[in-house]
Amino acid sequence: DKALRLANQKARSGNPNIAYLAAGNACRQAGRMSEALAYYRKAANAKPADKDNNDFKRARTQASENIAVIRTFELLDLKIIPDGRFRGKSTAFNGPLEVEVQMTSGRISSLRVTQHSEKQFYSAITDTTRKIVERQSVKGIDACTGATITSEAIINATAKVLAGSNR
Repeated sequence: DKALRLANQKARSGNPNIAYLAAGNACRQAGRMSEALAYYRKAANAKPADKDNNDFKRARTQASENIAVIRTFELLDLKIIPDGRFRGKSTAFNGPLEVEVQMTSGRISSLRVTQHSEKQFYSAITDTTRKIVERQSVKGIDACTGATITSEAIINATAKVLAGSNR
């Protein structure tokens, strides 16, 4: 709730989409998905203050991807995904991030980040992938402190690739 108050204050003072993205992330982390979706929609629909603002463009893209991924969470059933290797992408802080998921007998047998251009990802690359494999889900995975955007990109890419592979 404190994070939401701060994000709403920031939204009123400028860069609303970045503030709304942060508010959506706080709600998502707390398991408040309907609120997260509402904030992500605000972030995705915010008007740019500056046409060349890369932070604005990245926040808008991330918000849109987060909306799609949250909708996927509830429908994802690993047991119906065929065995194989699947690749997917999502937007990280410095650009696209790609993951490869190995499915075996309805389980995520491995997950690895195959491509990224992140500079400060701390342990997000190893910790987030490990947590997803251990939990066998993209739901409720905590982002790594200091690398939240990278962690979310891994979660989003994994969710997108798994959703696409069960069609």
